[in-house]
Amino acid sequence: MKTKKRLAMKNIVVIFVTLLIAVSMLCGQTPEVAGMPLPYFLMLILAALYAGCRIWNIRRGDVGHRRLECTSDLAVLALIAWNLLSILGKMFQDPDTGAIHYQFQAVCVILGLLYFELKEIEVINGGYGDLILYVGLIMTGRLLFEYVSGVQIGWMSDLVIDSGKAASYLMLPCLVGTLKYCSCKDRMRSAFYLLATAVGFFMLLINYNIPSLWIMTFVFLAIPVVIRPTAELVKRDMQLFFIFGVLLSNMSLLTNYTNLLQKKPVLSLEHSVYLEILLALGAVFFFWYWDRIPEHMDRDRLVLRKMRQGYLFALRLLGVVFAIFVLGGNGWATLPDAPAGIAFVKSFALPLTGAVIVGGSGWIRCLNNSGVSTLLLLLAAVSTVERMRKNHSFSKPQTAGCQLIALAFLAQTFFCVPDINVLPVYLLFLVLSVFDREKEQRVNVTILNISKEMEQNEK
Repeated sequence: MKTKKRLAMKNIVVIFVTLLIAVSMLCGQTPEVAGMPLPYFLMLILAALYAGCRIWNIRRGDVGHRRLECTSDLAVLALIAWNLLSILGKMFQDPDTGAIHYQFQAVCVILGLLYFELKEIEVINGGYGDLILYVGLIMTGRLLFEYVSGVQIGWMSDLVIDSGKAASYLMLPCLVGTLKYCSCKDRMRSAFYLLATAVGFFMLLINYNIPSLWIMTFVFLAIPVVIRPTAELVKRDMQLFFIFGVLLSNMSLLTNYTNLLQKKPVLSLEHSVYLEILLALGAVFFFWYWDRIPEHMDRDRLVLRKMRQGYLFALRLLGVVFAIFVLGGNGWATLPDAPAGIAFVKSFALPLTGAVIVGGSGWIRCLNNSGVSTLLLLLAAVSTVERMRKNHSFSKPQTAGCQLIALAFLAQTFFCVPDINVLPVYLLFLVLSVFDREKEQRVNVTILNISKEMEQNEK
């Protein structure tokens, strides 16, 4: 009997998360209802219904209470309390002093409630990723129609204007599709994931938000570092990286020599040549290593330790370059082009620094609305990242994938203002990456150390 009740509660959780994803990604921000964007008003209703089901099951003894587990729980609880007090304070504000706005406070409260409710997920459901891809294809199709025709479709026009918001939307199916393709074993589903991810890449490049392109590059390099680097995983990751690089290096041909797009990102042919040279050099090093792998090895079990070390080095090097570019700011424009290589460096630094300065930051936007809420959010983010580090394991590949998506989102918030519609979906991955209940997968793998020409088995 208890098993049936638990199964019923799990079904309620699946329905709740499914509706949450659909409402978050499909509903527009207009019109506002009770001073809140429409999707957040609907999510508040969902959260209230789920809370009612949860309280009913607790009273019946079917499920137990959840205790506060970490610092992030306390920070989110304080965030809810502070913003509820702020809303109450604004309700007693004199209306003659001006219009009363509490949208930011309402969003914080609803996201905080969803945080605690999403912690009830016991199993990472692969169907959530598929649903995000299905909805993502619908939204990218609508957005592509606006890019090609110039005809605005309701709230989607905001995404066309603001590349930062559009990037937060478009990166979601790109990240999910990349991880689904890298982990999928079925041939037909792999073809679908490859196609859906390639479409997402194309739309992300049309949007041409420079920080998002850098973050996607970091993700490609981080996949073999965060997830067990089997030969099959590395191969699929590099296939997507190559598709992304080829599309990026050839976008200038589409924008400069055709009139297909109404929104044309600023791309130079010189920049495309530099990207193709870098892509070719990277391919030389990759295939030089790949050709040394024996053909008879099982690629699903073969772990490439040396290649993981190479990806880790490339990831750190790219991080240092990114930090130097961003910290350089407007100083890059004052450098002369005379010394050899300076023009090459400036061609990558100037677009990035310009996009960072113009795009703003989600944390600065929060700080402008409420300093206390920003500090609580920052405390919750730091606690979450620390718990992710302790929770990471090669034996939990789905959790590691959720951690990668969550880290990509947190990085994005520093360089653009994400669209509030997709914040609950990113929150889902953030919670899954920290409070996972995925069982560790004990598998036999083959470790190949090419430098010593030695193979050994481990569990």
